[in-house]
Amino acid sequence: AAGLRHEQQSLLARFQSCRSLTIVYSEEDDVLGSCAAEQPQPTPEQVAPLCVSTGVGVRELRLESRTMGLADLVACVATLRLPNVRVLELRTSRQEDNDGLRDSSSHAALSALRAALPLLEELRLPYTSYLLGLGAAFSGSSLTSVGVSMPGLLSRPQVRGLLQLQQLRNLEVLASPGE
Repeated sequence: AAGLRHEQQSLLARFQSCRSLTIVYSEEDDVLGSCAAEQPQPTPEQVAPLCVSTGVGVRELRLESRTMGLADLVACVATLRLPNVRVLELRTSRQEDNDGLRDSSSHAALSALRAALPLLEELRLPYTSYLLGLGAAFSGSSLTSVGVSMPGLLSRPQVRGLLQLQQLRNLEVLASPGE
């Protein structure tokens, strides 16, 4: 992605009937076992050229990174300019606890996500901590299904936020007996 200039058309643009797109940010230093801090994180601007002219048909988007947090993942989604996405799955190994992910920063990231994906119906998040602020950001939207892939219990603020999603029809949260 870094080798493409913004004025160049992406090779992916040739796949006009593409309905599903998966982008995995692979940090080579992690794979080789050396210090990840030495390898700079990919930026949203580095991956955006991949999607030039492909966004019209994409309905499902999966974005995966070992090191990015919620705000970075959302920035990448927004940069991709895929307004017709209805299903979004975010995966990361970077867990942000409720203390590290403040309600205001989470709400800002999730509000940006709603603006970037106005037709979003299903959202799959990696951790329950990423639910903080979801209700305020997506209340009254087309979001009807929310899932969390890693086990965890919901906090009271998260439950109160989810209650704001009156349109929610499906909620999938894995609870761990040890928590």
